[in-house]
Amino acid sequence: MPPDSPDTRKDTPGNAADFKFRPLKHPIMLHRDVEQEVRDVPHLSKRLGLVLQHLAAHGRTNVVKSCAGPNHGWRRSPLGGNRGMQFYLWWAPDGNPPTDKMDEKQGRIWACAVREHDDHNPLYIGIKGKYDLIGQEDFAAELVGSPDTEEQRKFVQEASPIRVVKGHPGSGKTTALWKAVEARSGERVLYVSWSQELVGLAEERLSAFAPSDVEVYGRDFLSLLGVILGRDIPRVSYEKSRAAFDEALKRSQVSPAEMGAWSSLQDALYAETRAILLGRAVPGENCDWITADGGGKLARLTDSEYMRQRGGDGASEGAARAMLTIAERLGRRSAALLLDAFPELAAAAEAVERLKSERLPSALAGLDRVAVDEVQDMTLAETAAIVELC
Repeated sequence: MPPDSPDTRKDTPGNAADFKFRPLKHPIMLHRDVEQEVRDVPHLSKRLGLVLQHLAAHGRTNVVKSCAGPNHGWRRSPLGGNRGMQFYLWWAPDGNPPTDKMDEKQGRIWACAVREHDDHNPLYIGIKGKYDLIGQEDFAAELVGSPDTEEQRKFVQEASPIRVVKGHPGSGKTTALWKAVEARSGERVLYVSWSQELVGLAEERLSAFAPSDVEVYGRDFLSLLGVILGRDIPRVSYEKSRAAFDEALKRSQVSPAEMGAWSSLQDALYAETRAILLGRAVPGENCDWITADGGGKLARLTDSEYMRQRGGDGASEGAARAMLTIAERLGRRSAALLLDAFPELAAAAEAVERLKSERLPSALAGLDRVAVDEVQDMTLAETAAIVELC
């Protein structure tokens, strides 16, 4: 079937009843009183479902408080109320003092009670018969509370091959992306984010809750560029990037008069250079090249395209023309330092050209879906590499 066939392009969810899962690394043993305590409190029930999912996938939650004295070994994760800190789930992993008297250790997490923040009475694990083993099927059936919003459900169920989820920080964008992967079976998914930490969390989560026939290939963006180009891409901190840029600016010998308004706005000048002049330049589309003596190169917007985008819209015409003077001098006198400052942008442009002209690396062949998390952290030039990969 041709690749542009509507049947192959649809991203239809599978039948959850048919899914098979990998064993949980952190099986949840849930005390029956816990579900009873939150059943009639919707916000606690939703939060409980989210906390238990985090525990099952990662063995921890983002916020955890320890206990002392007779409650040593218990851990507490907030469930909400009074700015999020009124109610807590009390839990302990296998091997902690509260679970010492239980039988064989299997990496389980014992979720024992929901308590208000000031309740520190001694808590005992109780008897094993009061606990139910919670698996992926129970989360899917919402037996322990659903943390999903209607907007998340719509995104997950949508069959369009290209979808974008937007929202404020903390609104559940990443969770929606994870759940969209978990709702499909038999796919090989590339998961990309700028953050190495977020990629690690996604791999933990998806190994726990995606069907066992789903293969997730997680890469932070620089690692992905390395796979495409067949070499490591330097990881340059903001401080090192800024130092290289400042040195490039110094060597370019642009006078304060030529710099115009930028002479007192060097933070803004750095951002304008990275995000606009270089960051919006896609090879083959209104771009020129800055080439260093060693052969490395950076794509940049042509003068006319930069003026079209910025002259009077986001920057005054005078500031935009001064930017072009600075750019010309940087490219002519400090190209190598610009490459030191922005190696990720140079690699992204090279990746776009490589993908247009060569076959995919074997590691990226046979992908069914690409999930990009925190795409707003990428410039247009970097996003173009993802689009060309698709």
